[in-house]
Amino acid sequence: MQSHISIPQVCVVVPNKDGLSHLSYSLPSLFASRYPNFQVVLVDDRSSDGSVEFVKTEFPTIRILNNHSKRGFAATVNVGARYAIEHGAEFVAVFNSDIKIQEWSIAGAVDLFAVGKNIGVVGFREIIGDSGSYSALSAPGRVAWVVTENVTGCFFMVKTSVFLKIGFFDEDYFMYGEDNDFFYRARRAGFKTISADIPVWHHGEGTIGGRPLLSTWLGYRNAVRFAVKNLGPLGVLRIIGVLFYCGCFPHQEAECRDLYLKRLRRFNPLLNLLLVAASCAWNLFYLPKTLWLRFFPLGPQS
Repeated sequence: MQSHISIPQVCVVVPNKDGLSHLSYSLPSLFASRYPNFQVVLVDDRSSDGSVEFVKTEFPTIRILNNHSKRGFAATVNVGARYAIEHGAEFVAVFNSDIKIQEWSIAGAVDLFAVGKNIGVVGFREIIGDSGSYSALSAPGRVAWVVTENVTGCFFMVKTSVFLKIGFFDEDYFMYGEDNDFFYRARRAGFKTISADIPVWHHGEGTIGGRPLLSTWLGYRNAVRFAVKNLGPLGVLRIIGVLFYCGCFPHQEAECRDLYLKRLRRFNPLLNLLLVAASCAWNLFYLPKTLWLRFFPLGPQS
């Protein structure tokens, strides 16, 4: 008598905003996956570079959902996550358009959800650099992992039960920081976040294109917002101090492989100081709404 083992369904959500130059290498790596039960959903945020047409032609099995207006990364992921839940997926994989993964990445992550209680998020080991140095690796017999507070946001997997319990990404972040906020809320709800020793290559900032000032502004603004929403007054002051030190201290050097530090140090200290001040002003203006979400975290977006 044959036993029928149910293979959990994974819904891979690909947020896209003018990602044509990246989808040509990221999607082939995704479709080389050996995992037997996954669906790919590309959610487009009003692209104008022909990327949607490219996907329709080259990857016709991908389900394409289109935002009716430009909504940002967080809201775009939410559209895909809701689709995954509505169609019975057990896991949601958030897959940035500017990455490459291993053939066994999805299967390895699915296996890790069963190694301990209350594991809600599985992340990967991020590699930044020349894509030519990122080669396919044979699946190891056992994947090493550690419990952590955050994982890289370019590619991670979440149990759909986590969304059902804590809600979706906070769309007011627009882009950057919404993943850390989500992980923080998941841990507070009793879920564990683990980082697996499964490499994923990341181009870096492929989802925001040639808009360096916008990415730096969001990096500052959203760091303060995270502190206001999730930490106490001392935590807010500490984050502002860290931003000032990283962005404005003249002799501070950013590690070339740290995308976050590079984002904060992209401009001269004076402009960065103005961005820190503007971030504080923005968060002060939106303080009532942020505090509402702090005490009622499910909010209207869930």
